[in-house]
Amino acid sequence: MALELRNLVCERDSFRLEINVEFSSGAITTIVGKSGAGKTSLLYAIAGFLPVKHGHIIHKKREIQALPLEKRNVGIVFQDYALFSHMTVYENIAYGLKVRKTGNEEMRRRVVELVERCSLGGLTTRMATELSGGQQQRVAIARALAYDPDILLCDEALGSLEGKLRQDMQLLLQDHTQRTNATVLYVTHDRKEALSLGDHILGINDGTFLFQGKPEALYQTPKSSIAAGLLGDYNEIWARVDGKEDKSWRLVHAEWGILFCRGSDDAAWRVDEKRCILVRPEKIRIAPDTPAQRSRQKKKTTEIASTTGLCARAKIISQRFHGQYWVLELVPSAENNRTILHAFSPEPMPSSTCMVEIATEDMCPI
Repeated sequence: MALELRNLVCERDSFRLEINVEFSSGAITTIVGKSGAGKTSLLYAIAGFLPVKHGHIIHKKREIQALPLEKRNVGIVFQDYALFSHMTVYENIAYGLKVRKTGNEEMRRRVVELVERCSLGGLTTRMATELSGGQQQRVAIARALAYDPDILLCDEALGSLEGKLRQDMQLLLQDHTQRTNATVLYVTHDRKEALSLGDHILGINDGTFLFQGKPEALYQTPKSSIAAGLLGDYNEIWARVDGKEDKSWRLVHAEWGILFCRGSDDAAWRVDEKRCILVRPEKIRIAPDTPAQRSRQKKKTTEIASTTGLCARAKIISQRFHGQYWVLELVPSAENNRTILHAFSPEPMPSSTCMVEIATEDMCPI
């Protein structure tokens, strides 16, 4: 691994960061966690702004925790940009190159290239204080990329950008990572961005390691409700374990009825205990409540549910349009039921009831 934090402990006021983690070169690791979890502190420790109390920061088999920032070859994009207010856009971008005594021709080439890639044309002679927030953010990104740092630290680096401009900057970061083989750590609160931009995702909570892995695996099979919530919306269904049937565990919910799911560790399951099942809203299949669908549902519930985790009739509490999909609030169709499931549907349902189906593989026990 290109970058390792080994038994790292850092403290600031009453906050304590204590973590063991490794990062690859040539890859972007997006970092997620609740506010105050320690995401920015992690970046500051690597950069040298937060002193290390115990442990080691190892880059390419070399300990760097005692080195000053200028000797770590680290680039950083601060959340508040931290541009030099007395410098022009050109001078800000060129700053790292100038400090490294880069020749004027090469410096000019790099700055011009980044001005174009960051859509900053016509702004190079402006002072940093004359720019909008989005423009300042792009200058901060260009400044950090200009000298090809071995480690790039981004703290909400695209937070002020939207639409195509944000997508263009994401592509720039990905291209830079591949071209330079850099280790890139990218803090974000945007769950979609964490999944789409990251080659890997690191989750931290209260200053400690929560999870790390590939985006798809972490999203599809979260190990806790906290981990699930950091990467997307989810439903919780608490049900009683009733026994095993074929390769699936059978559970009973007081309102939704019989559920089926597969457990990764059968030894951890106990009959009559309560288990929490997580289901992503987009995994809930919705169909109109018609006689044909009700007949299909009745047939499914009489069979061993090797592939169907839940098949039931539901009452629709609300339907809200969210642009690319509708969000439905569902409860079991019987009277006085209160257990709500949130589901995504490409179109609204024509009546106040619908049919609900969830595949066994999409029921994730924790």
